[in-house]
Amino acid sequence: MNAYQLNEKCTYATPDEIDWLKAQAKQLPLNAEVVMIGAGPGVMAIAIMEERADVWVTAIDKDTCEWLIKHAEQSRLKNNRLFCMIADSSEVEWEGNLIDLLIVDGDHSYEGVKADLDAWLEFIKPGGLIFIHDYDADDTCFAHQDRYPGVKQAVEECAAQWEEVRRVGTAIVFRML
Repeated sequence: MNAYQLNEKCTYATPDEIDWLKAQAKQLPLNAEVVMIGAGPGVMAIAIMEERADVWVTAIDKDTCEWLIKHAEQSRLKNNRLFCMIADSSEVEWEGNLIDLLIVDGDHSYEGVKADLDAWLEFIKPGGLIFIHDYDADDTCFAHQDRYPGVKQAVEECAAQWEEVRRVGTAIVFRML
């Protein structure tokens, strides 16, 4: 099962978000470090791992990584570079390499997003990317669902220190300056 098939089964991302993640994975440096806050069903992680077996992917979720692990196995990805942590992402003491791509899709409250951004920004490489999911669902397949105003508020408070790269699906992407 690939990322698109998984997403059809449990809609989690927009097709253009998956497209962007797959394209971006191809552009990451060798042995890149990707951190995902919020594991979900694994659509985003699988999209990246399908394109690059050398990328290190760490998923952090305070509840479970069970879906991600199960779906990665079903996708037949033989990736020994996928790590899952059950923890509050804002309290993790990161000891890994600097991060090339940070995906923020955990606690969607203002406090949760702000805590994640405050905790993780120092670990992103200069020029590294921040992909913040559920920033704005207008004009997407998720437009009819609940919105997450806390995501937008937290991002807008922090965004002055980043370069906006693009909007894709419900996400907004920034580059660290």
